[in-house]
Amino acid sequence: MPVLLYFITAEFLAKWLKPEMSTNVADDIVMIASYLFCLLIIYLLKDDFDSEIVAINKKKSRLWLIPAFLILDFVLQILLSNIFTANSSNQNDFVNAINGHGSLKLMFIFGLFVILGPIAEEVIFQYFIQKILVKDNLNRLSISKFVVTLTSIVISTLLFMLYHANSVADITNLSIFSYGNLIVYAILYQVTDDNLIYPISVHILNNLIAFILVV
Repeated sequence: MPVLLYFITAEFLAKWLKPEMSTNVADDIVMIASYLFCLLIIYLLKDDFDSEIVAINKKKSRLWLIPAFLILDFVLQILLSNIFTANSSNQNDFVNAINGHGSLKLMFIFGLFVILGPIAEEVIFQYFIQKILVKDNLNRLSISKFVVTLTSIVISTLLFMLYHANSVADITNLSIFSYGNLIVYAILYQVTDDNLIYPISVHILNNLIAFILVV
């Protein structure tokens, strides 16, 4: 339920509120609600996160995957941005959200965009969709492991890409495909035995760099 509430808040709440109130008030309500749902998701999965941290401590040799996949993420972003040159409305909304705000609100935007947002999104698309909805259900059928893995990665990535589409124009102008680098998180989640800490770390570092570049 918190996952669904976060998704509705991030995707639709602002559109519902803005006709009834000022843009600033609507944005503040969305930000506060997003914070609450993100924190609730983290709290409910705290035992899972604890076990995943223990698993990392037992296999520290895998930590190289974080910088490696971060570099891969940036390489894919550069390649895709040169192929699909149209700017998505999601990117424009992000730039507008950062610019023109005081330091206090900027701090809250930083916390949501750089830390809590990536955690909630990885829970939604890698843990909930890739693992629970797709992989765990397909594993009950007589399907090869390769097909199960490939299907779970493709479906979670496509839905993650659609999540970044704020309008039909993002699809018609093909700018949605500039988010094809999101497959990096799905692959990393798979190769680390469904350990969320790895894709969350790469996602946070990626958003941190993007935030610094925009600010």
